[in-house]
Amino acid sequence: MKRKKVAIILFGIALVLALVCVKNFSGSKKIDLHNRFALIHENQVFTLSQINIADNWDAALVIGPYNTAGVDKIKMDDAIKSDIKSSAFGDEGYCTLIFEKGGELVSYAFVPRTNCADFSDLDNIQIQRDEKLRLTKKRVVKKE
Repeated sequence: MKRKKVAIILFGIALVLALVCVKNFSGSKKIDLHNRFALIHENQVFTLSQINIADNWDAALVIGPYNTAGVDKIKMDDAIKSDIKSSAFGDEGYCTLIFEKGGELVSYAFVPRTNCADFSDLDNIQIQRDEKLRLTKKRVVKKE
């Protein structure tokens, strides 16, 4: 009887863990682009379509530190919107790229400004998929 009770409890714990994992990973829209930006060298011209190659998107909105004005223009889940806004006001070391198609969120990425790519000069600007950008010597992104 005791073994059956232990087995049921363990099964319940496993089921709860499985449900939590599915909820956290199945609908995740956050992507990590750090490795893709590492391939871009200083003074190299690139497009965001070379960076985010996995998703089907039209444009990316740049959200810099302390500014979330453009976030409300794109349709997204409230939890994601909160995550993006918290990052903008909570950590000036990151810019956020919101990849969208038809006004709806496809994915988003927090991009470290110091060792990856600093998009802060393009804050609240929409960048088209194949728009040419340049990564300067200080890893600041500029429009070409």
